[in-house]
Amino acid sequence: MATPKSPAKFRSWSSMDSIDPADIRRLYDPESSSKSSSVRCVSTWMFSLLILGSTVLFLIGLLVGYYVRESQNLDSDRTIGHCYYGERSDGFSKQQLESAHENIMYSLSSENINAVKSEFSFRRKLTSNSGWDENTVSFVKSEFTKYGLDKISVEEYDVVVTYPNPVQPNRLEVITSAGQVKLNLTFGSGQRSSVDKKKRGADDVEEMRKHLVEPYVAFAPSGTVQGALVYGHYGRMVDLVQVNKSGVTLKNKILILRLGKLAVTEKLALAAQWGAVGVLLYIDPADLGGTVDRVTSPDLQKFVPYVSAGGKVYTANPYGVSIVPAQTVSIETATFLMSSLIEPSAPASWNGGLNATYRLQGQHTVRLIVNNIKKVETVRNVVGVIEGDIEGDRNIMVGAARTGGSQTESMVSMGTINMLELARSIASIRRLEKWLPRRGIKFYSWGGAQFSHSGIEEYLKENRLIVQTKAVAYLDLDLYMRRSDSLRAPKMDVTTSHLLSTLVEKVSTVVPDAAFSELTIKDSLSLTVNEYRKSISATDYLHGNQGSLFLFQELGIPVFKSGFDLPGAMIKNGSLHDSEHHYRYHLAAARVMALVILNLVDENILPLDVAGFASSIDEAMIQTADLKDMSELIDNLVITSDVFLTTGKAFEVYIESLGPNKVPLEARRVNDALMMLDKVFLSPLINR
Repeated sequence: MATPKSPAKFRSWSSMDSIDPADIRRLYDPESSSKSSSVRCVSTWMFSLLILGSTVLFLIGLLVGYYVRESQNLDSDRTIGHCYYGERSDGFSKQQLESAHENIMYSLSSENINAVKSEFSFRRKLTSNSGWDENTVSFVKSEFTKYGLDKISVEEYDVVVTYPNPVQPNRLEVITSAGQVKLNLTFGSGQRSSVDKKKRGADDVEEMRKHLVEPYVAFAPSGTVQGALVYGHYGRMVDLVQVNKSGVTLKNKILILRLGKLAVTEKLALAAQWGAVGVLLYIDPADLGGTVDRVTSPDLQKFVPYVSAGGKVYTANPYGVSIVPAQTVSIETATFLMSSLIEPSAPASWNGGLNATYRLQGQHTVRLIVNNIKKVETVRNVVGVIEGDIEGDRNIMVGAARTGGSQTESMVSMGTINMLELARSIASIRRLEKWLPRRGIKFYSWGGAQFSHSGIEEYLKENRLIVQTKAVAYLDLDLYMRRSDSLRAPKMDVTTSHLLSTLVEKVSTVVPDAAFSELTIKDSLSLTVNEYRKSISATDYLHGNQGSLFLFQELGIPVFKSGFDLPGAMIKNGSLHDSEHHYRYHLAAARVMALVILNLVDENILPLDVAGFASSIDEAMIQTADLKDMSELIDNLVITSDVFLTTGKAFEVYIESLGPNKVPLEARRVNDALMMLDKVFLSPLINR
């Protein structure tokens, strides 16, 4: 339970309003009314009616004149007046607007990115671990101030988190039916990843070396539980149903689950719903990809990840969930545990990369002792705002975790550095060229990434309705660099809501390619646009990035995130931060992000692909047409999706027909409809 330290106060009514009974008597008191003379009463009502009638007539005349003038303007070719909804206060033409956007894109500089990173590194050397986050918050706030952002604030929340008990560490035991102890493992600093640079064999090891953390599941409850071990694949609902159909009950069992595909919180919640008493989590080598040397590295085999089970699970239970004690284990330990399982065999598709036969149920008793202790931590968000000129109540949210997802992250994230550079560039062009953005931009430096993105969670908990009604989209600036041994050349990877995919394709025809500046990203065929789905990769747990897009998507807000997949040959000294390539890949991704933001900011009609969105739903319905025992329901859904597809195409034709001289507020009504699309299909009823 988190408590805002300085909650914002929102007022719907004036502080002068009152519901004091004395005021009600003052407005109407039967006794005093009866004492008044009838003449005075009639004259008072007559006077009031005259005033009211005059006011109504004035308003009618004003409205009639307003709409007559609008009709005349629509029938003429005159320039739209300043009072029109589509008029820009800065007087920029379409060409001037495109020029300003291009200047913002090209003013993004890898030299500036490197300079900010160096500044953070210098500050880190002078700051203790306990004061690092507060120092970082101060620096981000000072940079926003230096850039000239319109509003800057720091929001603080007290969040109850969990840590391993240093006196009584978590433990795992495996005991045979004869009472023999087959495994007695104590979790603690001994499981931290500590690697000799000269002996490391993969970039993952270097990443783990940076994040020396206690191996545990944050927010998991304490307790001692025991039971037979059951393999449940990723712990999704479909997986647990499959286990149950195989004749293996889950009640009073301990599940061993692969990380990935599903948030840890949901894995533990589903396990509790099925009657399991505890969960063990591991990274399966099959989910990592890469070379054999990479996944069989001794350091990777012994690595025990830190994960977080905090956060609200909107889809399972909007009012909170019950979860079970849990602990992460290494690949080495998972191999031992999986080798102890007996019949029945797991489905063939459940086999992974462990050196063991994948079966479902174990023959030994597994005892898990979790001794996590609670502690209150202060989580801080830094918010910087560039206000919109015409649609000041609409904004594009741009965010980045201030540090990575590890519990004791010692360096600021590249996402924060990229965000500062983007804010600097936009604010600079606004000042130099007198450009006024149509809609606002809000920059968020999120705290609490290591605790299930608690900074985002707390912000959305307090501002959910405001975000749903005012946010056009959320763009995550944590630009990632991933190793892919199957690639021969770098490839930009974009994950976005379907409504934004066409816009991404459009801006990719303008942004120079990272490796070949004479080509655009689109020309070099280095771009892949993926529709966002709530799925978490196992590799995320190696680098401390467990994703936050779903927190916004589940509120019905279009989301966007980008990064680069780099060939293994390009990774040197374990670096995934692009420093050895002068940050040109981060820069290319940031430029795509910048143009997406600017198009969302300045287009009169929001550039959201309605027809494409409708087509994707129609295709999904067609793919389900062959489901057994549901033909009637599917037929009805297909018919409905066909209607939606036709309507979506007609809606885009209608938008095109509006032309430059739109009826005042016509664009506003269109944009209102566009912003509702994702909410209708994705946002749970509790969030609408």
